[in-house]
Amino acid sequence: MLVRPSVNRYNWRYAGYTHPNLAFALTTVAKIPVKKREIEFSRLTMLGLAGVCLICVTQILTLSTRDFPLVLALGSFSIALPALTAAGIMFEELIDESFVDLQSNLIATVAGILGFIGVFLGLVSVFWHFHWVIGVLFLVSSSASLVGTLCFWSRLNKS
Repeated sequence: MLVRPSVNRYNWRYAGYTHPNLAFALTTVAKIPVKKREIEFSRLTMLGLAGVCLICVTQILTLSTRDFPLVLALGSFSIALPALTAAGIMFEELIDESFVDLQSNLIATVAGILGFIGVFLGLVSVFWHFHWVIGVLFLVSSSASLVGTLCFWSRLNKS
């Protein structure tokens, strides 16, 4: 994750490495150690979400009429499916490596984030199709779950 630390606002930190120049930090071919557990989790998550996209798309396409939330869901899934599949394949390739360059890790992460946003928007749209209250409930509960998961992973990485 690309973070600007609060201690020195002119240093950029990515994957545990700090450098004052963002362009240099992202284009450098510095090798970082691969955290196999995180890579495996990311791969499984990306490919699992791609499967969810595929199932939703096939079910939506069987409907004879589609309202705006379903069309929005199809558009979101059409962006998410290739991004998640590409991210899953990239993470699959990173598993066998002991060290990976920052660019490869960043490309896989950006593709995964783009896909995750697409799936999230698509699923909210599918639930919104049934009723707006159900869509809002899904949005709130999913956001709370995401925050909880990120807090858990950050605590796990600190120890």
